[in-house]
Amino acid sequence: MAQRAGESFFGSPHAVTYLLILLNSVLFAVTLFGNSLTGIDTATLYRYGALFKGALTLHEYWRLITYAFLHGNIVHLGMNMLCVAAWAGILENRLGATYFLVVYLAAAVGGGIASIEGHSGAFLTVGASGSISGIVGALLCLTILGKLPLSPQFFAVVIGLNVLFTMNAPQVDWLAHLGGFTAGFAVCALLDTAENLNRYWLRCKFPEFVKAGIAAGVIGAALLYFEADSRIDADALLPAAAAFAGLLLVVKLADIALARPRGLAAATAATAIFWGFLGFAIGSAAAGGCGPLYYSMSAGARTLCSTTPLWPALLAAGGFLAALFILRGELRRGLKDTGFIATGFTAERRRRQGL
Repeated sequence: MAQRAGESFFGSPHAVTYLLILLNSVLFAVTLFGNSLTGIDTATLYRYGALFKGALTLHEYWRLITYAFLHGNIVHLGMNMLCVAAWAGILENRLGATYFLVVYLAAAVGGGIASIEGHSGAFLTVGASGSISGIVGALLCLTILGKLPLSPQFFAVVIGLNVLFTMNAPQVDWLAHLGGFTAGFAVCALLDTAENLNRYWLRCKFPEFVKAGIAAGVIGAALLYFEADSRIDADALLPAAAAFAGLLLVVKLADIALARPRGLAAATAATAIFWGFLGFAIGSAAAGGCGPLYYSMSAGARTLCSTTPLWPALLAAGGFLAALFILRGELRRGLKDTGFIATGFTAERRRRQGL
């Protein structure tokens, strides 16, 4: 039986933690082609998304995320995944899957920015260390806020081992550790502040799938914005403000729906439609990428590319149906609701302040 967070240095992993470990492991396996377990060459790491000094100058913002899922050798991967398995479960259990993933990715970005700004010369960095440090930072934030019963000994041991390992391993990017820790702490504090302020604006505590859908929309919009090579300048402020206002409107509409009988069913249907739209967008983007690469592809890949007109519709239908299947229980509950579930969402908002 799992121990309480304050009684143990480790927490049982949950769904997103397992998915992160799986994704890191799969990407390491992919980079192994032409390499060995003891070392992945820098050219391969660069090709798959390693972070380097000029990444932001070249507007390759995606590297702030991808570098955190790559590892230089099997020991590097094993140590980092051991830490994820040990500590991420505590945070995911407390924050829920969506907020946990927000903290994890924000810590990766914070660690990456710290590395870029802190290194005076050229460098290439990979690894989940920044995100792991962000987990520890978020756990410290929750403990200071009185929302987790972790002991001072936990942080003394975890942070002490982190510092000791960093000092005795010159290849470790301590800037990524520091930036990730700071970002994890700060984002957790901001999420708690936002949840406290939400009691003045929102009536309902959102179910996890609604939070996940809104977060996916925000991340998707940000990726599209930066993929278009947009500049962060005065001309971009108006579209960004409009997008933020649209996000607030979506959040409020979800709040109004969930506060009404059968609102859960409406939110479920809207989520399925959103994932269908996301599938359509991914299919369209993938189809557009076939053209420039067509003549450099194998015969099998060319055959696949010949079916590109079908991709958007197929992925849209797949996303929609997959979401309905996954959320079928919520849809069934929502259709049967005569107000009890909606009342529960509003009561939970009043009962729980902050995270």
